[in-house]
Amino acid sequence: MSRSRPQVPFATRYARSGMVCSVDHLASEAGVSLLRAGGSAADAAVAASAVLAVTTQHMCGMGGDLWALVHHTDGEAPAALNASGRAGSGADPDGLRAEGRTRMRFRSDIRSVPIPGCVDGWVSLHERFGRAPLAEVLAPAIDLASGGFPLSPHGATATSLLDGVANSEDYSPQSQPGDLIARSGAGTALREIADGGREAYYEGDFGRDLIELGSGEYTAADLARSQADWVTPLST
Repeated sequence: MSRSRPQVPFATRYARSGMVCSVDHLASEAGVSLLRAGGSAADAAVAASAVLAVTTQHMCGMGGDLWALVHHTDGEAPAALNASGRAGSGADPDGLRAEGRTRMRFRSDIRSVPIPGCVDGWVSLHERFGRAPLAEVLAPAIDLASGGFPLSPHGATATSLLDGVANSEDYSPQSQPGDLIARSGAGTALREIADGGREAYYEGDFGRDLIELGSGEYTAADLARSQADWVTPLST
């Protein structure tokens, strides 16, 4: 399998204690490396998800959400994690309807964006089921963000949609499959999470920037509250 041109839509890697399947072989490899080092399945899942937040964030990254269903071999009921972001306390659906809104603009209205739950999901999943230190779990993603990774064909297609949306130090609409992409900002955020947990992210530079960008949509109290809850899973 080429590192820059995966030939299958899902990349699966195996270790003696389990397997990891994701849309990116780099993420699958990160998960398997945690299993081989004695980490838990939760460690592997968080490691793979963190790599995807670097290499495949156009599908779901640190600005997105997370759900997890953890099964136990001893017959204990599965544990379900809902880390879907909540709207900021400044959200005003009645005001939006008064403006005549029937749907939210995808590109240009911050009011359609809830507080992202992904990082709280990582931290909650790791706190309850992880074995390896969080810094070790996030290390593969940090290395790829800092050292670079080959852009996938799917990622190159997604970056073409950036034209006219925003400036980016990481990508350009002209990025091609196989281009080496480094994401220093994502690497910095991941290192902060590894060192300081969720507070370093939600109450650090990211949180302050989101509050400023939201212009009243979000508050410091919104970001201090975890976006992740352990819930009762649906069953049949």
